[in-house]
Amino acid sequence: VRRAGGRAFLVDCGTTSAPVEVANRILTAAVRALGRDWSAPATDLAKRARGAITLRTDAATGQPTISFSPTFSPDLEPQRRALSEVLDALDRRAKRDGVVIGIVLDEFQRLTATLGGDTGEWALRGLLQHHQHLAYVLAGSEPTLLSAMVGHGRAFYNQLSLLTMGPIDPSHFAQWVDARAAT
Repeated sequence: VRRAGGRAFLVDCGTTSAPVEVANRILTAAVRALGRDWSAPATDLAKRARGAITLRTDAATGQPTISFSPTFSPDLEPQRRALSEVLDALDRRAKRDGVVIGIVLDEFQRLTATLGGDTGEWALRGLLQHHQHLAYVLAGSEPTLLSAMVGHGRAFYNQLSLLTMGPIDPSHFAQWVDARAAT
């Protein structure tokens, strides 16, 4: 998408443990992908969310980073709202710029636990479904769980198309692991 001139980025959700951590990863990935003009979503978020936004430059990579630290309690609902505010700010930015921003949420099935277990699936659907200028690719590595998430009566029933990817060439996978470890 980026090679074709579009805007897109990847967020690894596999090791997240709180909705605010997901929000931070989305903000950081957005800053890197959208370039140095990251003041618009950060300012937009600051106007609506309760917390502190920290802008830094990563010493190792020289890339700008952004993080959101909530001032509210660690209760789940305020953290869900913080994540919602980040996505809403990106949606408003995409609308303002007249573009669609692609967001790949890798290991997205972990977000359901992060957002509250069984109710987390519905919370995740609620976070994602109303954005008109964000396109989501939900990637995961647990086929059984992903199949269950799109089953009858579940939050993503008739909402997602499952695309199964075959085995990855070992040398290609090794290069990917090396590149990820380097960052």
